[in-house]
Amino acid sequence: MSLGDFSMRRLALLFALAVTSCTTAWDAFRVVNGDACTTHPLDCGSGKVCSYESRQCQPQSCRQTGLCWESPRPQLFQPQAIWGQSATDLWMVGSRDIYRSNGSTVTPVLTDLPARLHAIVGLSDGGVLFVGERGTILHWNGQRFVSEDAGISATLYAAWTDGSDTVWAAGSDGALYRREAGSWTSWATDSSSALRAVHGTSDGVFVAGSSSALWRWDGSVGTREATPCGGSMLGLGLVGSELLSVGESYCMAKRSGGTWVSMTAPSMLPTDKNGYFSVVASSSGTTWVSGRPGNLFRFDGSTWTQLELKTMEIASSLWASPGGEVWIGGTDLYKVSSSLPSRVNARPQEAIYSLSAATAETLWAVGFAGTVLRRSGTTWEPIRSEATSALYGVYSPSDEVAYVIGFDAAGSTLSMCANRACSLIEKPRAGIEYSAIHGVDANTFWVVGKGGVVRTWNAKNAALADDTSMLGSSAALNQVFAIDSSLVYAVGEQGLVALREASGWRADTSAPTGRQSLQALWASSSADVWIGGTNGFAAHFDGASWSVVQTGISDSISAISGTGPSDVWAVTLQGSVLRYDGQRFVIVSQSELPRLHSIVGKDGHLYLAGALGTILHKSPPSQ
Repeated sequence: MSLGDFSMRRLALLFALAVTSCTTAWDAFRVVNGDACTTHPLDCGSGKVCSYESRQCQPQSCRQTGLCWESPRPQLFQPQAIWGQSATDLWMVGSRDIYRSNGSTVTPVLTDLPARLHAIVGLSDGGVLFVGERGTILHWNGQRFVSEDAGISATLYAAWTDGSDTVWAAGSDGALYRREAGSWTSWATDSSSALRAVHGTSDGVFVAGSSSALWRWDGSVGTREATPCGGSMLGLGLVGSELLSVGESYCMAKRSGGTWVSMTAPSMLPTDKNGYFSVVASSSGTTWVSGRPGNLFRFDGSTWTQLELKTMEIASSLWASPGGEVWIGGTDLYKVSSSLPSRVNARPQEAIYSLSAATAETLWAVGFAGTVLRRSGTTWEPIRSEATSALYGVYSPSDEVAYVIGFDAAGSTLSMCANRACSLIEKPRAGIEYSAIHGVDANTFWVVGKGGVVRTWNAKNAALADDTSMLGSSAALNQVFAIDSSLVYAVGEQGLVALREASGWRADTSAPTGRQSLQALWASSSADVWIGGTNGFAAHFDGASWSVVQTGISDSISAISGTGPSDVWAVTLQGSVLRYDGQRFVIVSQSELPRLHSIVGKDGHLYLAGALGTILHKSPPSQ
């Protein structure tokens, strides 16, 4: 073959890929391209993972968004579905990622998928099906992923198989589908609501969703069966040989002799008014259930026992091996062996509430239970601290020094960190609640809090002193940002925006905040000030006037930062990440990260932090 022929064939292949990309979201699984890692995702090698979006192998800790995990290591994993061939061969999905586990470690196989996945089911030939948004069905055939075109537009939330190649999948708008001999067929139900669970017994196939009743297909007709529960049923499984359904308000019902009857629930139920059971697994005569909160309940046939999983806020997946080992995933990942739970993610870490960047490489992070971390190079090292309270703010005027504020029942504290240790400058002050700290240098910084607290650093006395303020004791301030020594902003509850000028602190009543709770504040200059808060609220001050900026989300914006006027980033308590490009906000990541509390930009670098010790780093494009 001549070089010209080769070039023409390669050009034709690229054109075919481009055409397919325009017509379907899953071209990488329909066109075999030897140059794409999606053709052989297990061959990326140690420390790397195949990115669907780029079709290239990339570091496991990074995603196509450019966000890379720095803590915890290995990265925090929040599986939405778990299924295993055995205790040493498991598959998991984490929103837009697919993972595999050998029973001790979890390794990403494919990331940056264009649709979220919700359920996994195994086939008799060793294959595995993954289902999710917009009718997505991926088939792992042992070597690569192949997309199955079923003509489904509904989002699929659940899947079940009887052990053969017959698979049932349920989803949005009452959707129910059956797969036989590789072909999918739609089955009509009497529901137009989302179906969240599907399971079968010798009496037929059952689906549960936004109702207290279940729909049953007995092989010839479909019927509706009532349960004694008052709320929606969300999960299905087995208790012994009988079908078990669980749902809202921790209600449990089992099907005995063709009739649904109440099943005695655990005596130590959570007190969460919005709590529920949603996942069920069983093995060797033992049944496991969980939901919100993610405590794990075990039924041995006569008695319920509870296992507390401290970092599991919501459980969304549960799988039990034939040998009795249990895996539970959701906002975290645990494995239960011999009735003892162990966290599979990296070592437990406390929530990070605040970040401060002295340089692009040297940062400080503080959080729950006196946590203080310092980044030097690429490593986050714990710093010894005298404070044991929750630490809500940190300001680092230089790479070797940081000032930290905290608060607990005993009162508020101020510490100075240097020489790998943090010492209390101001011991607990009862009745005062500090919430944030920021400044322009080691001698000029401010601390704000609830009850109208506005204090400034007095370098001569090496102590905080009350600053001149007209805000009043009812002002509840959540964040502060110093543009320079003569202009400082703060935001708080009830839509309060305050600024400090030469005459002291006053409220800026021109800000169009309504009564939002404002948590986020950042500025690149006096003509580029950003604030954010509940219900996705964001506003911008251009030096002359304020304007509301639409974000497209309803999350609570917890922090804003950036690298310049056309590169502004926001994070939310729901784990979303947004970027403003000078024209509008775009969602960078959603429903893929834990709670995010802080974000800071420095010299083109961005750092994000939040629950479970999460710290992410985004380098400038050139790096």
